[in-house]
Amino acid sequence: LLYVLAYVASALLLRHAEGATWLAVMMALVSPLGTLFWSLFNENPFGWAPELRLTTYWTIGGLLFIFPGIFLYKRSSEQPQVELVDPESCERAPLIQSVNSY
Repeated sequence: LLYVLAYVASALLLRHAEGATWLAVMMALVSPLGTLFWSLFNENPFGWAPELRLTTYWTIGGLLFIFPGIFLYKRSSEQPQVELVDPESCERAPLIQSVNSY
């Protein structure tokens, strides 16, 4: 289910967000979050059954590095909006001016 949601969200990210950057960030989170989910729940019958193993601690440790990295990336990528100038409204001067003096 998480992988299906990841692919649906990736299509939405490519269409409506910055594209490949956020797609890569989201796909990097799928495996650790899936591992953490199945460490906390039992598959058959479905229910709460946490099994904390070494892999669970590695997953939590990895997420502790990934989430601040995402926050710092988001914060550093926020740039002021650049206002576009209409090229027709600008005064044009010749690039090379005549220097002939008689």
